[in-house]
Amino acid sequence: MSPWLLTLWITVQIELVWRGNLGHTIGTMSDDQFTQLDQKIDKLGEQILKLYQHMEQRFDHLENTKADKTTVDRILQTVDGIATRLEADDHERLAMASQLGRHEGWFKQLSKATKTKLVPEP
Repeated sequence: MSPWLLTLWITVQIELVWRGNLGHTIGTMSDDQFTQLDQKIDKLGEQILKLYQHMEQRFDHLENTKADKTTVDRILQTVDGIATRLEADDHERLAMASQLGRHEGWFKQLSKATKTKLVPEP
């Protein structure tokens, strides 16, 4: 019997004694009880093996789909480059808006000095 099965068997024995299912004699089992317990342990072992195989498959899938460090670094550099360009575009737009405001002021000064009414084109 493997060590984990022996540990499980001892745990079941302690549980049976604690619940009082072994009767008055502690530490003895009939052949039928032992056979039933052995069958239950075998079924439990099969279920644990299935669970282990399922988890192993899931972990393998995660390993295959996870991005490596170089991929993550490349993505971060790309995002950082985009953010830098957006920031530069924002600064350029602010400068253009300021320049447009100065031009508008100059046009108003010229129209006032020349007594010309500025009208939008239709």
